[in-house]
Amino acid sequence: MGFPEIILPGNVRNDIYVTLLQGEFDRGKKKTPKNVEVTMSVLDEDGTPMEKAIFPGAGYDGITEYKSVIYYQVKQPCWNETVKVAIPIEDVGRCHLQLMFRHRSSQDSRDKSEKPFGMAFVRLMKPDGTTLRDGKHDLIVYKGDVKKAEDARAYLSMPSTWTEVEEKERQSGKQFHHSGTVPITKDSFQIATLTCSTKLTQNVDLLGLLNWRSNPEQLEQTLGRLMEVEGSEIVKFLQDTLDALFNIMMVTSEKETYDKPVFNALVFIITLIGDIKFQHFNPVLETYITKHFSATLAFSCYTSLSLCLSPPLLGASPPSAPCPISPFPSLPLPLSLSILGS
Repeated sequence: MGFPEIILPGNVRNDIYVTLLQGEFDRGKKKTPKNVEVTMSVLDEDGTPMEKAIFPGAGYDGITEYKSVIYYQVKQPCWNETVKVAIPIEDVGRCHLQLMFRHRSSQDSRDKSEKPFGMAFVRLMKPDGTTLRDGKHDLIVYKGDVKKAEDARAYLSMPSTWTEVEEKERQSGKQFHHSGTVPITKDSFQIATLTCSTKLTQNVDLLGLLNWRSNPEQLEQTLGRLMEVEGSEIVKFLQDTLDALFNIMMVTSEKETYDKPVFNALVFIITLIGDIKFQHFNPVLETYITKHFSATLAFSCYTSLSLCLSPPLLGASPPSAPCPISPFPSLPLPLSLSILGS
């Protein structure tokens, strides 16, 4: 679970690990605590299940619904059961996890008539385009025995976590009053998530760079904010980040407005990889340069980048053809990334 030590260019992964942690459930009209079973599924915004998107363990085939173990008459069950959710990258933005809570009776005749008493959900992607943050999430448990609890379009308009409620209260300055079509229960439930994706980020600043074409008017601020992104997040998206920077340079080459910010961003990334903490990503950068980086693009970018360099550092006029020698021997190996004079 989690990423390998290095992530080579071209390696694509998009897994979300979900752990059912614990809950506390009111016994209602029963004399003893409920025997709670949690059923988890992945649904799209219309409530259609994503088939075989849940993997209960290594070597297992995908399943559409995952059912937890059942603890007999325990008010505060702790499951700590982890599954992997794997869906196409393009579907993440419209999908959510739905969790249904049901009392299981030890008598078959009664068990068949038991309906879900609670429902919780959480979107896999936030409104700003970043993925669900890693860590624990305290979910709101809604009543599950009402018709609207099965209508995804109805409940997706309501908050899914108590953190969302706190944010709404902070923004409005008013105490939260639920007015949705599905009542909230007194029950509580907690999950934990861990996203391992080479295409989906939890950092809004890095996302801004990767999707720079959608907000070109904010490009200068986007490039500046890249320096504030955690190094561990940048190296996970190294190829996409470098591709975005060079694409910016190519698309905006006539203006020269972004030459220096892009150059600063490139030096920042290369220096980052030269740091002892990320030195093991040097082979990743080499692979990018040799297999994924266009020498034609590099040569085209040379003129723009050369304007950002002082004559003593540049040292020589651009070569007539691409060559693998770095003009920046004083920086960690890869200012061959500046195979810019390449």
